[in-house]
Amino acid sequence: QALPKEPVSWLQRVLPGHTVLHQNYVKSYGGRAEGFRHPFPRECSPNCKYQQESVPYTFPVFEDMEESGRNFKEFLLRTELSKPEVRSSSVLLCTNPIFYCNFFAGLNHTLVGYFGLPLMYMVPKEGWDSWARDFVAIASSPKSFFVANNPLLAEQLAWQSGVRVRVLQPLALYMKDAYYPTRMTDVLVPEPREACVLNCLLRKFTPPWYPLKFFEKADTDRKFRTFVTFRSVVLFPHDYALMLFYEFYACSVPIFVPAHLSKYLFPYSATVPLLDWVPEWLRSGQPLENAGDRPKLSPLSMTSVDSLRHWSNFMDFFLFPGVQLFPSIAGLLEMLPTADLHGISAQMRAFRLVRLLEATRHWDAVVVAAFQSAGASAMPTSLA
Repeated sequence: QALPKEPVSWLQRVLPGHTVLHQNYVKSYGGRAEGFRHPFPRECSPNCKYQQESVPYTFPVFEDMEESGRNFKEFLLRTELSKPEVRSSSVLLCTNPIFYCNFFAGLNHTLVGYFGLPLMYMVPKEGWDSWARDFVAIASSPKSFFVANNPLLAEQLAWQSGVRVRVLQPLALYMKDAYYPTRMTDVLVPEPREACVLNCLLRKFTPPWYPLKFFEKADTDRKFRTFVTFRSVVLFPHDYALMLFYEFYACSVPIFVPAHLSKYLFPYSATVPLLDWVPEWLRSGQPLENAGDRPKLSPLSMTSVDSLRHWSNFMDFFLFPGVQLFPSIAGLLEMLPTADLHGISAQMRAFRLVRLLEATRHWDAVVVAAFQSAGASAMPTSLA
């Protein structure tokens, strides 16, 4: 739910004085899913009794893609796009799965793609080749504004399609809370999945005289207005990009994440070898314009030290200024009490301002394209 908030909040920002209405037609998918057995027996997680239930070891598969796409287009043309005032001021938005962009193909409207998961997520294998071709065609339209929400995903899209999209990491404009540390002896460890492992280790190795206390998300009211009052937050990522990471960063809350690359092996995340496939026409042909040279290591199969070392250069955990990398549990316990919280938070705020300027130019262009079909009279005066 957090992913669509990003483009919607940006449209609201670049259209001051206008009302931006967001209509989501997507319902939770209840179709077939491909299941994968958990690699460890349940007794291996005595301190994390819900771990195996909460980690998504199934991949939903869209089996009626063509029929659903046709029905959705007919619905839009018959209802919303039949109204002149809606047709002249609509922006179409697709997020996850990326395949939903295909539902908007041919509607001759500005199409915004804000992506957070790989290209083939939810697409059955027999449809991968045709979908890759369709994606290339849709992305090449001057009406398409496609963005990856992290650098690694942009590399994955180029790997599987030859299409190079822009990277705009989430700025979470919808977050209204800012870092205000009133609980200076409390540290939040909020991730609901692998955090149970981290919390278990912290309980085991934290000495009784340690000056700080650790809290899980379940120990709070689960609201960001509470989270920002903690001294800092410790994340134990379960995927290569987390909206929670970007939301904490937007609030300038000091973030601590593991430094060792072994903690970024995610065999059951959405970025896995199971989805690593490249069409023959891309492997044997010439790369598309602006795609760049093909790397030797796949950004979807990060199962080796060399691969992790290379692609960690595209993970925002290691790229964003101010993010603190802890080498071990002992190292974390040593770092937390002595961290320069004010300096870290200031560094995060400064970097966010730089990214705000860059992102504003992109979303201004989206709005200009959306209003062009309505004529100059409909163009906001700030953008005309």
